[in-house]
Amino acid sequence: MIHELNYKKWLVLLLMIFTMGSITIKQVKAAGFGEKDEMQKKNAPYSYNPDLKKELRNSSHSKVVVLNPKDIKESLEGEYAFVPRYSKGKTKVTVVRGDKSEVYTKSAITVTSEGAKEGRKIIFEDVGFYKGRQIDLVEEIISVSKEATFGLGGDNSGLLYTSFLGISATGSSNQDRAEVRYSFKYHDTQEPAKITGYLTFIDIDREEAMDLFDSNIEHVYVLNTSEVVGDMVDDNRLHLQSPKRSYWWDDDWNVKASDMTRWVSVTFKDTDSLNIAVTTTTTAIDESTIGYASQLLLPLNYPAPNKIAINTDENKDQRKIQYSIISQIPAKVVPVPEPRYKIKDTLPPQFKVDDVTCIDRESGEKKILMSVSRVQH
Repeated sequence: MIHELNYKKWLVLLLMIFTMGSITIKQVKAAGFGEKDEMQKKNAPYSYNPDLKKELRNSSHSKVVVLNPKDIKESLEGEYAFVPRYSKGKTKVTVVRGDKSEVYTKSAITVTSEGAKEGRKIIFEDVGFYKGRQIDLVEEIISVSKEATFGLGGDNSGLLYTSFLGISATGSSNQDRAEVRYSFKYHDTQEPAKITGYLTFIDIDREEAMDLFDSNIEHVYVLNTSEVVGDMVDDNRLHLQSPKRSYWWDDDWNVKASDMTRWVSVTFKDTDSLNIAVTTTTTAIDESTIGYASQLLLPLNYPAPNKIAINTDENKDQRKIQYSIISQIPAKVVPVPEPRYKIKDTLPPQFKVDDVTCIDRESGEKKILMSVSRVQH
């Protein structure tokens, strides 16, 4: 988020510059800014590393795909269409503290390191449908260095840290982080749901860093103008962080959340959980957050519809078959024409279509959203 600095903050900044003194190489390593290999040996998620300069778009790893927003020939197959979404009035949020749970309507929750040790979970009921079945997302807070704020969606002021799955970890240095695990479950049985889909992380600026690991990463997408620093650490671990500030007065320290040069889309395949570690700066939570968006950086081929039969006694008596088709259409931001959404359903010749009704799932209202054409073969 963009926030203007007032003169008091500038004064504090200047005083810090003139009083901090010099820093030795030993001190830098002690603060956690060691070499990449040293951090890998710890087998822990990265924190922000100012020595890393290589941009993700320059990666040679086969899973990293660089996109040209003016000529995107790459498209994503429909099987990746699932993306978790918060739907106002539909998604129910429950916060679990140890053996106690509470339905939440607030926009965010703050958890300390002690609270994380006691056990904290955020359950989002109904974040979308996958292959015709309703999906819940469980955000388990694994650890917090000092304090972290987690966005719940709900009624909020539009601040990024209150948005769905936004994370802001605040502490005493840019090494403080929060680690979470996202688990997908079928709503009706609460069994683990192996999902193929995508996530998009946004607003990677300031001294922010993020790791996605043990998550069956399929591909990582960035624009050819991307400024995000990072790379695939191995085939199933991605490290992202903001670029190092050129000079302390430069505007690239803080960018707008809509700036797609700081966006990264990640696809995953056949996984029921995602592990994420986030490091943000020590400023106020409304100034430093790694956000999440349901948009995708490249075109998506729409998935085949999933049909759910509705067999009532009346239908049986009248020799009718009634079924529902539930389809989730992702929002996209790429500046290229999108194909029209089509549902193609082949019926035996002895059947005829009596009626087609489109219902907006969020409002429950019937909508004239689609035209229906029948082709006789």
